[in-house]
Amino acid sequence: MLHECTSSEWAGHRGVARSPDGQYVVVGTAKGHTLLDNNLQVVGRLAGEYSRDARFSPCGQLLALGYWGHGLVIGAEALQSWFTDGTVKPG
Repeated sequence: MLHECTSSEWAGHRGVARSPDGQYVVVGTAKGHTLLDNNLQVVGRLAGEYSRDARFSPCGQLLALGYWGHGLVIGAEALQSWFTDGTVKPG
């Protein structure tokens, strides 16, 4: 069941990606990127300014995240270590 979210963090989301195996969804938000599980529960956040697109590779082994001026590629096995409480900021 989908629920309406009124948090300003989700206003004007900036890209969404679903992993090929359906295990994760990544959403670009006003505060960075948020990793959700297959029940749309927050697993963690990766803080960053001007977050944009998010894409999983077709095989699901890589996640590419776009930010204004730079990008970041994360191996799928490391997702939960990157997506924490939002204090990790991409370089």
